[in-house]
Amino acid sequence: MFSKKDIQAIFDREYINGEKFWSRADGNIYSPIGSSTLDTLFVLSDLGLSISDYPVIAKAVDLVFSYQTPDINRF
Repeated sequence: MFSKKDIQAIFDREYINGEKFWSRADGNIYSPIGSSTLDTLFVLSDLGLSISDYPVIAKAVDLVFSYQTPDINRF
């Protein structure tokens, strides 16, 4: 079981890749593998956290959705 201290350690590393929400300075939200924005959001979700628990999660999700393109529904 993860403690609040463990979860806080994830949030304390938010700028580990150079930019907010675990993204890189060049805006890449997909790498590096294991500590990217998407990977971190998956881990936080697996831990049972939601946007209502921590506002930073909602902001990170908004960043991910900002990369959505109009052709996303073509499949």
